[in-house]
Amino acid sequence: MITRRTLHFGNAVRFAWKNLLYSGIVSTLAFFAHRFYMEDYASNPPSAVAILGTALAIIMAFRNASAYER
Repeated sequence: MITRRTLHFGNAVRFAWKNLLYSGIVSTLAFFAHRFYMEDYASNPPSAVAILGTALAIIMAFRNASAYER
């Protein structure tokens, strides 16, 4: 639990360094795997990404509104 008004960057990094390291390693491995192995095989059309992004934004807006009503 954070009890101070200010949070220093060094304290936050010291607390979360394991999560940051894990996320960095996994994202780097995913980047290189996509870059070298799946670049020609896996491609997403921009229209599908736009449609799914719009649908996700609408769903999240409704959930956010319902959470504020509580």
